[in-house]
Amino acid sequence: MFTFLNSSILLGLLAATIPLIIHLITRQKVKKVFFSSLYFLRELRTQKIRRIKIRQILLLIIRTLIILLLILAFARPTLKSNLGQSLQSQAKTSAAIIFDTSLSMAQEVDGRTQFDRAKERVNELRELFDTGDELFAVTTAPGTPSIYEGAKYDIENAVKLISRTKIEHGPTDILSAIYEIKNILQQRQNLNKEIYLFSDLQENAFEGVDEFVKPILAEENIKLFVIPINDEKINNLAVVAVEAANQIIEKGKVFEIDVVVTNFGDFEVRDKLVQLFVEGKRSAQASVSLKPSESRRITFRIIPDQTGLLSGSVLLEDDGLMLDNRRYFTFYVPDKIKVLIVGNKKEDTHFLNIATEISPNLEATSKIRDQVNYNDLENYDVILFSNVPYLQQTEIAHIGNFLEQGGGVIIFPGNDVDLKSYNVTLNQRYDLPDFAETVGARSRRTSYLSFGKVDFSHPIFRGMFDENPEQLESPKFFFAVKSDVNPNNESIIEFSNGNPFLTETRVGKGKVLNFFAAIDPEWTDIYSKGIFVPLLNRSIVYLAGVSDKSERELLTHLEIKGAIKSGNEFVNFEILKPDGSIERVRPQIHRGVYRISYENTDQSGIYSLRSNDIELDMWAVNVWPRESNTEIISESQFREIVGDENVTYLNRAENVLNSVTTSRYGQELWKYFILTALILLIIEMLVARESKGLPASS
Repeated sequence: MFTFLNSSILLGLLAATIPLIIHLITRQKVKKVFFSSLYFLRELRTQKIRRIKIRQILLLIIRTLIILLLILAFARPTLKSNLGQSLQSQAKTSAAIIFDTSLSMAQEVDGRTQFDRAKERVNELRELFDTGDELFAVTTAPGTPSIYEGAKYDIENAVKLISRTKIEHGPTDILSAIYEIKNILQQRQNLNKEIYLFSDLQENAFEGVDEFVKPILAEENIKLFVIPINDEKINNLAVVAVEAANQIIEKGKVFEIDVVVTNFGDFEVRDKLVQLFVEGKRSAQASVSLKPSESRRITFRIIPDQTGLLSGSVLLEDDGLMLDNRRYFTFYVPDKIKVLIVGNKKEDTHFLNIATEISPNLEATSKIRDQVNYNDLENYDVILFSNVPYLQQTEIAHIGNFLEQGGGVIIFPGNDVDLKSYNVTLNQRYDLPDFAETVGARSRRTSYLSFGKVDFSHPIFRGMFDENPEQLESPKFFFAVKSDVNPNNESIIEFSNGNPFLTETRVGKGKVLNFFAAIDPEWTDIYSKGIFVPLLNRSIVYLAGVSDKSERELLTHLEIKGAIKSGNEFVNFEILKPDGSIERVRPQIHRGVYRISYENTDQSGIYSLRSNDIELDMWAVNVWPRESNTEIISESQFREIVGDENVTYLNRAENVLNSVTTSRYGQELWKYFILTALILLIIEMLVARESKGLPASS
């Protein structure tokens, strides 16, 4: 179907009669010339006169067509595909803008961010909306917060509010944004429904969304206009991981921080500076060279000079995407580790007491099992059970709560231990290794077990040995307990027969270390070996220092969860955010513990929990590593995901207004009319020039 978008200008078609009127007027004004008829009659040929008349008529037609074509071009002729589309083009529109505010939009090309370019392109929508149209806008941040839900057809306010948006430190949530828009447009009565997606079209953002997006666009008959902001991949290095957890960290002693840097660009980079900061002070630096798609692990060694919860960051040299060049971390340096040693008899704790007294970082308290008040477990960091015959259900519940809050437990068997009781109570409840039959005899020393396989990569052994750890002197084990381990139990040391001597099991935020031989002369001579004291003390420090590190490292827009023992009366809990702002939080009290929950982690950096100016806990919140990969989805890939129907994919140079107008009203033909008029003008000049040399007809 053929129509005109600016039909009012068609009145100008009357101007096409001007050449005809001029032609008729000039014909009536014939100039008389007196001449000798015989002379001119000889020169005049009938054929030439006819040619003159044809040229005059041709010029008349050409000039008339030129005027007609120019007027029709300004009337914007449009070719429609069918009647239904024509009727729809005259209807009102409900439109929604999806504006990408994800971290990848901060990438810079030619000194300007893609985010700023996107804001400029939104201005191209200004002339698209009229009275009766509706406009909405959401971002691609997690949760898809609305930018604009205001008055109808108020594009000015929408553009103004979009200009004030800021880049989020979170991932692109395209799917949630489209779902939100679908719910909005479903409730609108206007026949035309349109979505405008302003995005860098990062490939990672579209993983797994195809099966959801296609039916949305098809069922609701929604037109999707895709305005890509970038068409090239930038060079970008990013710090994708900082691993300072699961190590034994002590004041004044060296510990290691592993940093992983990845090159997400297409070109090799050389000698890029990587710096490590602890508590705001630069502590180490290194350089890195990476090929495209290559990752490199850098190990920094530092010596902490203070105790408590400390924070740090790793900073990369500037590149095309700055927001992923810094990654934050926290670590805990214990001061005095409070240890409770529980035995069935006094001699059960003898060697354990001697070993813990050697370390200045340990503050050990030894008690007989009947003297223990299990309500006071929160006053300790680590509990050692040595030859405790059995545990009652109430005691097991207290131990479980202690582990859930990040405490550490070490269990040694002994002559009085009821192995079956442990299996059906403590071990079964917390998925610990089951005790099986015993091996050897306490009264014979003719045969024994020794150390077999040892996982020297475990944090307990890291930095323990100055020389080759494989050459350590193994203790002798005359009597031991076999165990049935499960996938949740990590074997650290094995006996020479392959059975475990030391295992680790995570329970809640805490951990349990199980030893399968008693520290008893009838069982072993380990207490007389050089490995005993460092193995025990480092096991204690390990349990005290790494209990909840995995929950202190998280990504933006994920929930912070914390637990503070209520031994002290804290009031006015506050979260100090990376930008210096403070927000109140209201904890829940459960079993004598303040439970903290905080969701507004929209910034990367260090978040601190405080009460009465006392720092209680802290968390490192970082950007999502997938946002560092600026690989762009191609148009063909995009169409495969969302489908071809009702999708208009623009290029960077294409004007949004023209593309949307074409989609709404059809293919505009004014360019072709202008081109035809220009060709006719050239023909008219050539014909008119040739006509000048011919005599006029009368």
